Amino acid sequence: MPRSNIRSAGQEAVISGDLMHTVVQVAEPELSTCFCTDKGLSARTRRSFLERYADRPVIVLPAHFPTPSGGFVKPDGANFRFDFDS
Repeated sequence: MPRSNIRSAGQEAVISGDLMHTVVQVAEPELSTCFCTDKGLSARTRRSFLERYADRPVIVLPAHFPTPSGGFVKPDGANFRFDFDS
């Protein structure tokens, strides 16, 4: 799974890289962009990442979200939402 973890002073962050290109993919992990060469694998990888970090005190740093791009993954029914960190 493409990610980089950062730990410092008891806090944790994860860089998600190209895993998600838009915040809509958090709400709908099965939604692929033109950059997803294997749409099925991309969707499964996104969902797995979101399940791993949902409701954890880990700040997610996506490469392609608008500023401020850091935030937290929260469960939202069967899917997720992204709460931007202020």
